[in-house]
Amino acid sequence: MQNHLFIFMRHGPIDRSGGVYIGRTDVDLLPDMRPPEGFNLPEKAIFLSSPLKRCLQSCALLGVENPVIEPDFAEQDFGEWEGESYDSVWARTKDLPEWDNPAYLKPPGGESFAEVCERVKKTLLHYQKKYNGE
Repeated sequence: MQNHLFIFMRHGPIDRSGGVYIGRTDVDLLPDMRPPEGFNLPEKAIFLSSPLKRCLQSCALLGVENPVIEPDFAEQDFGEWEGESYDSVWARTKDLPEWDNPAYLKPPGGESFAEVCERVKKTLLHYQKKYNGE
């Protein structure tokens, strides 16, 4: 059985100057992004990417050609909060008991962070079995 190396990266920086929730909105990386000096990725790795362009742009910047596009690695779906300011969401929701454990706070029409984790975990296990035969 051959073990494969999986590389997990977030995308590079995006413009967050508006102070709004950005999950599934397909935004670009900040301009003039460059990989760190001397940065090298392993040659024999399997690169999996969200289909969002900021993730694909990050792959391209790092020299990753033809990553495996995996929709289940997309960002959190913020539902009705997408594009809304943090302050306005907080003003409306600050009294919700879910803020005591925010991983389970689910935006209307979206998904909680706990649900994101479960989605990603399930998909990672799929790829582990696919590539490592476990």
